[in-house]
Amino acid sequence: MKSSITDTDKYRGIIKLMLQNESTFNNFKQLPEYTEVLEHVSYKLGIEYLAVIKRDNPQLLERIDEFKMNDLHGNPKWFSYDGIGGISPTTLRYIKVLSDLIKLGIDLTDKNVIEIGVGYGGQCLIISKYFKFKSYTLVDLKEPLDLTKKYLELSNVNNVKFKEMSELGEKSIYDLVISNYAFSECAKEIQHIYSEKVFKNSKNGYITTNFTSDIYNVNSYNKGELLGLVEDSYTIDEEPLTGKNNMILVW
Repeated sequence: MKSSITDTDKYRGIIKLMLQNESTFNNFKQLPEYTEVLEHVSYKLGIEYLAVIKRDNPQLLERIDEFKMNDLHGNPKWFSYDGIGGISPTTLRYIKVLSDLIKLGIDLTDKNVIEIGVGYGGQCLIISKYFKFKSYTLVDLKEPLDLTKKYLELSNVNNVKFKEMSELGEKSIYDLVISNYAFSECAKEIQHIYSEKVFKNSKNGYITTNFTSDIYNVNSYNKGELLGLVEDSYTIDEEPLTGKNNMILVW
């Protein structure tokens, strides 16, 4: 069974290649096979993310040099933005997510975080520059986890755990579960497992969702089903909106 839209031989294969070849790893954020999945945020979206950060939490820009550490490895495409200089728009998106968490009143100091679908660990890195979390558990397929482990070790991010879905415990408790699109792109059978093992054991949730799985022949939860997963959950707008009907599920 295909577990998600990124559960493909092509995606797994390019990650294996970059881990075997240092030159490929050093440029992985511009590899076409990889940017189909990640690192495709546009310059224009970067401007919009920056505007939201300036409006909601301008103090984050005082740490912009720390956040730019996410651009040190993998050779991302970056652009010059007014007031902050050169940075990749993907990094601005990760900072915007951090800004949302702060706006929602979520303090991750000495807390336990779990992220579903981790890319290369960029969101974890950005959060680590602002909050000193107790633990950060990253859950994904084996190949993305191997990439993330290397990336976060190079970036000196500590207190991180790496787990495949099958390794998740039934009774682990988390202060926040976060997912940037990945959960909404999983098959229903996989989403049910995450819901039972993670969502119901998480005090807070921040799940950015899209509804494009059917294009890739993956049957995922619809909006109504997502809202029924956690009692007292609600939605906020994705800002800027990156896809029709996208939303952020929070509790």
